[in-house]
Amino acid sequence: MQNTLFKEVQQPRQWWLLVMILLIAAVAWFLALSRLLFGVTTGEEPPPGWLLVMMWALFGVGLPLFFKVSRMVTVVDERRVTVLFTPLRWHRKELEVDRIQSCQPLTYHPLKHFGGWGIRNRRGTRALTMCGNRGVLLIVDNSHWLIGSGRPEELCSAVGKARGDRER
Repeated sequence: MQNTLFKEVQQPRQWWLLVMILLIAAVAWFLALSRLLFGVTTGEEPPPGWLLVMMWALFGVGLPLFFKVSRMVTVVDERRVTVLFTPLRWHRKELEVDRIQSCQPLTYHPLKHFGGWGIRNRRGTRALTMCGNRGVLLIVDNSHWLIGSGRPEELCSAVGKARGDRER
């Protein structure tokens, strides 16, 4: 088992994204409740009840729940930097510290530089971000990786320690 030098768990914090999700959920709740409990229909050909229940489950419950449990976990141990997106665990990236050539804390503009947060690839840099505008730029085998972090200096320090404090 490897010794953990750094661990950070980030959640989405964009207020405007939360507002959008809550508005979508509110519409789903309103449509489902007004139809199923009060019999109020919308339009000339209202959708069947089963479709409203599916839409309510997906957008009224599923989407807000997914937003609530979404996380980006960054871990540095003695051998690797691991970035994991949960809850689906559909993306996990491991970068071996022996292959990291440099680590530099930076401030960036997620919308301007990458078109938003998440897993992005733009102008030769692969970005793994969840929120905020701070992170570290890792050069690994001459490829560029931006990892979002609320504590970029600490993350770079842990990478340096894992690399044996070679040149940052």
